[in-house]
Amino acid sequence: MRKRTTELGDIPDPGCAPDVGEAILVFIVAIVVVLFLIFFGIPFLIALGELLIVLALAVAGLVGRVLFRRPWTVDAVSPDGEHTMWSVVGWGASGAARQFIADRLASAGTVPTDSEVDAVVLGS
Repeated sequence: MRKRTTELGDIPDPGCAPDVGEAILVFIVAIVVVLFLIFFGIPFLIALGELLIVLALAVAGLVGRVLFRRPWTVDAVSPDGEHTMWSVVGWGASGAARQFIADRLASAGTVPTDSEVDAVVLGS
């Protein structure tokens, strides 16, 4: 006599247990996603918005300074503690003045005079 395979079919029907288990799993995942958004997603978006505001203000300040020709302050301190400041109008001129002052401090260890800085600024 052969064994019949119908004996393996005697496992009882689980009914709706798989559906209930799936619903519980989906509910837990939904709660985790909502908690993640509350504690990480929303604060991240707020921080990103604040960063964009700071960057926009910085760009607006830079554009305003360049368009309205506000002077840039070039500040230098000599090795002996002498503190000197110059107001230089223009982006390129202030960069040239800064470089000249830095080179003079590095080579001679002295702060250049106002007339020397003016000559560099007018030459640039």
